[in-house]
Amino acid sequence: MSKHDFYINLTDAKGRENMFSEVTDVYDFIKLKLTALELLITQWNGCHEQEMCKFPYMCVEDYELHRIFVESNNKIISFGFGLKIKAKLNKIDAFILIKKDDSDSGNTKKIEINAKHISDAIAILNQVTKEKTGLYNDIVFDDLENIPSEEGKYLFEYLLFEEPAYIRYDYDKQAAKGEKSIVHPQYHFDINFTKDHSYKLGLPKSIDENELRNIFLSKDFCRMISLKKNRINRGTKSSYNNNLKFLRRSRGRY
Repeated sequence: MSKHDFYINLTDAKGRENMFSEVTDVYDFIKLKLTALELLITQWNGCHEQEMCKFPYMCVEDYELHRIFVESNNKIISFGFGLKIKAKLNKIDAFILIKKDDSDSGNTKKIEINAKHISDAIAILNQVTKEKTGLYNDIVFDDLENIPSEEGKYLFEYLLFEEPAYIRYDYDKQAAKGEKSIVHPQYHFDINFTKDHSYKLGLPKSIDENELRNIFLSKDFCRMISLKKNRINRGTKSSYNNNLKFLRRSRGRY
């Protein structure tokens, strides 16, 4: 691993349960990302090595992949991370957000996001309920001292419009029993997170964080999905199998 890999053990980390909460919409997703930022800036202790971590743990890579990985013994959650990390020794001082100039010049400026600004963004999120129809600019803060900073607003806006790049790997032995394996493979990716747009992609075997990184490093080579005529692969069994038989029973033909 490199100096651009930031690892944090989640075993005893305060707020770690939010890193494994179900994500079904943008509200949940922004909450997940803000929790990750809060954990990193308050609890990262200088670890750059995967070998120093036990399940569950979180890793951020801010140089090449620009991703966060949250891994337990049967799950890996990964999503985009477009910020740069400003760290010294065993402490993260700030996250660097690149903001485009409001003019048409195309210039950009660097905004340092610290713990206070993350708290401000969390306060904005807490005011935005899933039933609320207005944007965050319509939110009224009764206590003038608690009005979010401009940096907190920039961060919230950035997370709101940044591409999620969300993918989750699951090892789910119980759910994959019997005929359910045709729609819920034992090893699979869950791609996207909303109900209307998420789907599963089956895998032939288990993977770990390093193998998932290799999939994302498409500049070296591109992984291929094998689609063979007149056959649907069932995980590790590539021969003519029960999936095809189940399809024929349920649909009448294939």
